[in-house]
Order: sequence, then structure tokens, then C-alpha cells
Amino acid sequence: MLAVTATRPAENRQAIERLGTLPFPLLSDLNQLEVHRQYGACDEQGTHPREAVVIVDRAGLIRFVHYAPETLGTSDQWARELAQVR
Repeated sequence: MLAVTATRPAENRQAIERLGTLPFPLLSDLNQLEVHRQYGACDEQGTHPREAVVIVDRAGLIRFVHYAPETLGTSDQWARELAQVR
């Protein structure tokens, strides 16, 4: 499990300092939102990221997708979803 943000690594470090240790890596998608676009996690124009939870299995198949504006749930819920994919 990992998280991808549209913020700079320094901002991610600040978020981790505020939140405490996360149970997954926090990565930055600063290359024109390339990762966000690949998983449909951008607005219709492809210029602004959307919050999303995407679970991809080891074969690279998407097994679960949840996009904002609905609630994203918790990391415990994501972990349960991930456990079902394994």
C-alpha cells in the first residue's frame, strides 16, 4: 500500500511530521499528474488531482477504486480491501 499526492516531497514530510508515522509510503506525483491521470484521479480537464483510493493487485489489475468527493474512508478500511485482493 502506498499513497500518491500532488504535493512536493517537502510538503509530504511536513504532513508526516504532523500526522505521525504512516503505515505506507507517501509519494509525490509532480510529473504533470501522470500517475493521477493513469488512474482517473484528475478532474475532467486533467489539470487538478482528485482524492482517490485505488487498489491494484500484484498482476497490475485494478481491484478497487473509490473517488472523492465521497468520503475516502480510513486506512483500516483500505487495508481490509487490500487483504481481499491478496
